[in-house]
Amino acid sequence: MRWIKYISILIVIFLTIKCERIENDANSLILGEWRLIEVYGERSDHTFGWFTVQESPILTTKYNPNGKYAIYADGSTICIGDFVFESSNTLKLNPHDCMPRWQSVETIYKLTPDTLIISNTSNSLSSSRGQIEKYIKYN
Repeated sequence: MRWIKYISILIVIFLTIKCERIENDANSLILGEWRLIEVYGERSDHTFGWFTVQESPILTTKYNPNGKYAIYADGSTICIGDFVFESSNTLKLNPHDCMPRWQSVETIYKLTPDTLIISNTSNSLSSSRGQIEKYIKYN
């Protein structure tokens, strides 16, 4: 009977380590600089679709391994803050020196080595309510 208890404990430890490793693998994909290229939203005719973002200013977001992020317009910093993964597809942003200064929760729809599609469920600095943004790896 004792061995069942030990096996159960080992299984829980194994699953905890495995889940943590999967989340860390997803986290590493977001590291680096991402350029905003398209936005999904409402058009003037009240239909929805993808819009190409203008070339100027070039908007990028950089996620660093230390949990910090920065948003740039043509290379000039417009916002910095902290980020943390709440789950493999949920990212919480906590801005420091930009407006608005409230946390946002971003939903990641796609995260590959070269593509990031993200939106938010609250008002945030990276997107307006309900807007979906598409980024490509920059640099």
